[in-house]
Amino acid sequence: MFLAYATAAGRTFLDRALYLPKEWNEDADRCAGAGAGIPAEREFATKPEPAKGMITRALDGGMPARWVTGDAVYGQHSGLRKALE
Repeated sequence: MFLAYATAAGRTFLDRALYLPKEWNEDADRCAGAGAGIPAEREFATKPEPAKGMITRALDGGMPARWVTGDAVYGQHSGLRKALE
């Protein structure tokens, strides 16, 4: 997942987060194997949860924003919508 910022003058990436499907997160061998390096204590989170964290960090860091876009996964999450309001 990534957070990008766009203006008429250009665009840039601001932040990123690893999203793991629930099945992967529950498979300790898969997370530890093949050099994945995913910490055992990592808990499952739906996509809107880390998105909220990335947006919060950007805003707390002084990044101005008038609007946010995302697909239906994010728009249907009432907690993310409330946080944006």
